[in-house]
Amino acid sequence: MVQRKLVAGILPLCVFLATDARAGFDEIKRLDKDPVRARIATHIVVGRLLGYAPAGPGDGGGDPPRKGLTRLVTEIEVSTVEKGVGIAAGSVVRVGFSSALDVGRLKFERGTIGGCADYWWFPLPGEMARLYLTLAPDGRFVADHPYDFFAIGDFVAPEVLEGKSSGYLSEYRSLLAKDRESAEHARRLTIGGAVVLIVATIPLVRHVRRRRAGAAVPMSCP
Repeated sequence: MVQRKLVAGILPLCVFLATDARAGFDEIKRLDKDPVRARIATHIVVGRLLGYAPAGPGDGGGDPPRKGLTRLVTEIEVSTVEKGVGIAAGSVVRVGFSSALDVGRLKFERGTIGGCADYWWFPLPGEMARLYLTLAPDGRFVADHPYDFFAIGDFVAPEVLEGKSSGYLSEYRSLLAKDRESAEHARRLTIGGAVVLIVATIPLVRHVRRRRAGAAVPMSCP
């Protein structure tokens, strides 16, 4: 009875440890929106990103780019307006921004940003995106790249990513594969340790049972 109770108490602990070890290596969550950026933005639009281009003389808005950044523009064909007035669904909105990447890299590199628990992708031309915009004093829309750019939905150009990117996608897939291998290794170690603990406890239980059985034998008087 003692042995059964001990095993029954250890088994839930083993299940908890195995689950907790696996959870620590779960695939990180992909984000497609940011409530903090939503509070800051004057407008939020969802639509298909049409492309990137160098900013022209008429593309004002926003502060001059910092050192090492280039002033660029993007256009998005709006399907939904989530915040703000003055933008209609079906219209094309031109957005100015500064970036450390040039137009060529923005067209093909699957950039990502995030932390330990979540991440998001920068949208490529042709993909659906959510953009957090700010209406500048001159009436043009500006955004902060990459923090205001969220790719949403499925990716539409995997062959372009595999063939022409600088390795962002393949590198990220490799990291996820390593995470899964580490998770499986941790799970096996945890389960193996739990089994060893149970096996090592059985002799102790038997010893306790023998002592109790010996104590229960009545002593005979000489």
